Amino acid sequence: MVYYIVWCCCCTSVEVSVKSRKVIVRGPRGTLRRDFRHMSVDIKKISKKQLLVEKWFGIRKELAAVKTVCSHIENMMKGVTKVRIYISFFHFFHLLLLII
Repeated sequence: MVYYIVWCCCCTSVEVSVKSRKVIVRGPRGTLRRDFRHMSVDIKKISKKQLLVEKWFGIRKELAAVKTVCSHIENMMKGVTKVRIYISFFHFFHLLLLII
């Protein structure tokens, strides 16, 4: 058995709910939903700020899915709390264009 615990440490205003491998994360910047039914892992809510993701009797590639699910959930928590501004540059002939 492999298991990881997702800990929501800095996010006091984040609410996470799990039902049949569907994860919903609510925060001050909106709501994100993700469906993990295609992965054979167990996702349980231990406490208000902890999720348990576990996999029983898996081979190496299947066990790697546990950390992948945890990373997705952590990124969802960051996405509903923090602001990201993406700036990209590209060249059009000899001019440099800025896109925000």
